[in-house]
Amino acid sequence: MKNLFALFIVLSIAASSLMAWGYTGYYGSYPYTGGWHYPSSYYDGYPQGSGGIVKKPAPEQILPETSQPQYPEQAKRKKSLQSRQSLEQQYDKLIVMFTKDVCPYCQYMKPIMKQVERKFGKDIKFIYADIEENPQYPSQYGFKTVPQIMYFKDGKKLDEHGSGDKTMTVEQVKEKIENFFGGDQSED
Repeated sequence: MKNLFALFIVLSIAASSLMAWGYTGYYGSYPYTGGWHYPSSYYDGYPQGSGGIVKKPAPEQILPETSQPQYPEQAKRKKSLQSRQSLEQQYDKLIVMFTKDVCPYCQYMKPIMKQVERKFGKDIKFIYADIEENPQYPSQYGFKTVPQIMYFKDGKKLDEHGSGDKTMTVEQVKEKIENFFGGDQSED
């Protein structure tokens, strides 16, 4: 019993010493940040100080959480699509195809939409938005699967179809467009 009590005293002293030296534990606050606990993603890519304590970086050093190394063309395309938070407000007549590179049905639908774009592209704006590059679109437009094709006129959504319509043909898409936007579109 004396040995157990002595061990308790030694561990208590050791714990007090660690606290005095600034050890804060897994959930403690960081002394360099004024008591705030920042998520680990806040510090991704920055060197850590000694003892696992991370010094707060200057505001100009903080990178957005979604930043990834990209080729310049991808960064330019990503920036241009992200700047359009409300796609339907940008154009009077708009068709947006939300896709993903690894989606086999997206690969099936894209040539169909490109063929339709050749017919209606002078009067209607067609946008192909990759949801991996623009992760805000599924929640913004309320869909969960791709491809998702949405038709907009004067800022209002007319219709949408997606991965549930696996037998969609060029003629069916053309018919939808003629019904929604009228028959005054020019043909190549």
